[in-house]
Amino acid sequence: MASEWREFALTDEKTVEQLKQTSSSSSTPEPHLSKKSSQEHNKTEEAQQHDVPEALPGVIPPIIDPEKETVTTTEAARDPNIVDWEEGEQANPQNWSMKKKWATMAIVSSITFLTPLASSMVAPGVQLIMRDFHSTNQTIGSFVVSIYVLGYAVGPLFIAPMSEVYGRLVMYHICNVMFTIWTLACALAPNMGSLLAFRLFAGIAGSC
Repeated sequence: MASEWREFALTDEKTVEQLKQTSSSSSTPEPHLSKKSSQEHNKTEEAQQHDVPEALPGVIPPIIDPEKETVTTTEAARDPNIVDWEEGEQANPQNWSMKKKWATMAIVSSITFLTPLASSMVAPGVQLIMRDFHSTNQTIGSFVVSIYVLGYAVGPLFIAPMSEVYGRLVMYHICNVMFTIWTLACALAPNMGSLLAFRLFAGIAGSC
């Protein structure tokens, strides 16, 4: 009986030693695995410091500009289709002087005020125009006023695409000159037909 207890105790001790060896070997990581895990841990810490999520495979990670506090991508920075101003470029309206900004705003505002005004400012003189051209047709009298608005609506269909191709400044200059010419032509129109045509062209030029 005593010998059986001794054998059982020895077997139990051997089992305990085997369990200890197994647990110690499993808890000790392999060198190459521990090195890889430490690198991944360092990458995670760096990403958390910059508040940038880890990049997925095949995805370009975002770049944070600390000065502008904006997020861009290297792909967008290399994209030749993105049109932007060079830093400090004088043609950029944000780099204009305050005097030039106010002057430009005043000119554009006056044009925006004047061209719609030309559509209705002739209305009080319709009766005088009808008398000078010896006409009693009230429809023609109304058309003298409304045909300008027709040109004002049709003009952008042609001027807007041209401004995208040749630039808005060029189209502004051309339309301003043409508006002045056609307005003077309305004052010098020899008959009702020419007056209506000149009013139509003035509306097209004024729609710029």
